[in-house]
Amino acid sequence: MTTEEIRKLLEAGKLVIGHNETVRSLERQEANTVLIASNAPEVERKAVADYAEMAGATVTALDVNNQLLGTVCRKPFAISFIAVRK
Repeated sequence: MTTEEIRKLLEAGKLVIGHNETVRSLERQEANTVLIASNAPEVERKAVADYAEMAGATVTALDVNNQLLGTVCRKPFAISFIAVRK
């Protein structure tokens, strides 16, 4: 997924940003895709991937780091995990 596609999803209000919010949306079966930054912590990456598997969501590893992902999402902080709502 490109940064332009991420920006369009953000503008449409279809993104859930952050580790905790991503896990919550997966637990509630509200997300169908999880995007992970290239430098996300391995322990958290594994945990989110496990939740995604249980929820039937796909996991996509991005080629951008968490700083750039935060910039793409127009946030002043790094973002490692994003869920795309159904």
